[in-house]
Amino acid sequence: MMATSQTIEKGPPGGSERSSRIFYGWWIVVAAFLNLFFSVGVIFYGFPVFYPAFTAGLGFARSQVTQGFLLGFLFLGLPCGVLTGAFIDRFGARRVILSGIGLIGFPLILMGQMHKLWQYEVLCLLEVVGYTLSGPISNQVLVARWFHARRGRAMVMPTWGSGWGSGGPAGDEPSYPALRMGHALEATELLSCGCSFQWVFG
Repeated sequence: MMATSQTIEKGPPGGSERSSRIFYGWWIVVAAFLNLFFSVGVIFYGFPVFYPAFTAGLGFARSQVTQGFLLGFLFLGLPCGVLTGAFIDRFGARRVILSGIGLIGFPLILMGQMHKLWQYEVLCLLEVVGYTLSGPISNQVLVARWFHARRGRAMVMPTWGSGWGSGGPAGDEPSYPALRMGHALEATELLSCGCSFQWVFG
């Protein structure tokens, strides 16, 4: 009787219990898409939209503006990539992604207050760390843990966010968010962009 009672509580495999549950895997895919849309597409690929405003408003040379992310990926890209895998194993992909989002949003906020070149370079380094933590690696791991039968399809879909964020499927022109962010120094919108990023994804 005890075994029969337990069987009834659990229900047959694939039966009413499974159908009554909500599968959140596809919502995770949507969240990963939006995360890569902003953190990779807009922040990474769309960031050159900022350059004219930086050179005109702060007096930075074009070469100085472009070297910020270059130095970040040159010195921090590989170490952060290795550490991201270790952090995911220890803390989980969700916490790693949230940490990366913080390191993308807060530097954006601070960029609205910067005046020196060294400040810009330090903030670019933080952006690179945030990009690595909240970028493709963490999102792929997060999505993969929710799927088995359709894992390949589910893991591909979030990567479309990177392309759309950089300017649509072809990536031939900046996306609307990136174009709006390009006027940040003139309209003091770097602060609002950073706060919005933190609010939506944090």
